[in-house]
Amino acid sequence: MTPLHHVFFHGVWPGTQGHHLYDVRGAKKVMLLPWPSLDCVLCPNDAGPFVESTNQIEGDALLHHKYGWTALAFWDQSGDPLPGSHSVLVAHGTLSFDEMRALIATCFPYVHKRITFPLKQVIL
Repeated sequence: MTPLHHVFFHGVWPGTQGHHLYDVRGAKKVMLLPWPSLDCVLCPNDAGPFVESTNQIEGDALLHHKYGWTALAFWDQSGDPLPGSHSVLVAHGTLSFDEMRALIATCFPYVHKRITFPLKQVIL
């Protein structure tokens, strides 16, 4: 199992504005990851942040693996109703879609609780 200090959430945190990277304690992080940006670009049918699109279907998710890291990116308006709102779970290791979903519940219970829609893996 991935150590908790190697799991991060990019998205909206309670009481904050905008999308940022957080560790499991809710502390903002700035760190080098295999992807130069997590802001919408890993989600399915990315049209960019703040772009209204009928292709931004809440819960549609893409799984990415790169350099020993896994990212699960999905459209998510549960923390921010604006177009382009999304969440990304990043973990060290090569993990499956189901393992990443389980990490959301384990490491970020607040995020897990607010996600009332099904996460559906999109295969490109």
